[in-house]
Amino acid sequence: MRILSANLWCYNPWQKSAIANLWQLNADILIFQEVKPNLVNWLREYASKENFTFIEVAINEQMTLCMLSRFPVSNSEIIESKNFAQRPQIKVELNSGITIFSLHLMAPITFNKSALRNRQLEQLAKLINQETNPVIAIGDFNTDISESVFQKLMAETNNCSHGRNHFPGRKSWLSVLPLFSIDHLIFTKHFHLESFVMGEFSWSDHLPIIADFRL
Repeated sequence: MRILSANLWCYNPWQKSAIANLWQLNADILIFQEVKPNLVNWLREYASKENFTFIEVAINEQMTLCMLSRFPVSNSEIIESKNFAQRPQIKVELNSGITIFSLHLMAPITFNKSALRNRQLEQLAKLINQETNPVIAIGDFNTDISESVFQKLMAETNNCSHGRNHFPGRKSWLSVLPLFSIDHLIFTKHFHLESFVMGEFSWSDHLPIIADFRL
């Protein structure tokens, strides 16, 4: 299974081209953050033509979180903002019994938003620990790998591994000269991670992350 996550940047005027280029990487699961609201219908139709299931949730007036799956989906759920510190997320269960959390956490640009981001990380740990299925959580965590709150997340989900532990690689933000590792992949130990890489620049301020798994 190949999974891809890319923050497309809501001010990116070339989102369609970015999506078309990322599609060529032949991922089975694609998670896009910051999709422009006026492109959501286009992306839904794009997914339908390719026989992908499409799930989306508006983050705010400027951006939408979207997940596309080549694999059959048995259940999808929007984790409502009131249950996730003012930022909705997507949870999907595949027919194969794998649970995927598609994520776009709060950017900690103020004290209050930093506190909300920290609460989101705490809630994510609880959600992962409640699952009996194999779990993948992937997306824009807006949290650098060196931050204590991220290290706390990994400690509290002690059945989980992190992609960079297996394949240390480039940072993901800012894309032209990456300084921080804020786009993450964590997964339960049911999986064998075969590769974890940063993709190429695609007109966003983030580099995409791509991983290959097998159970």
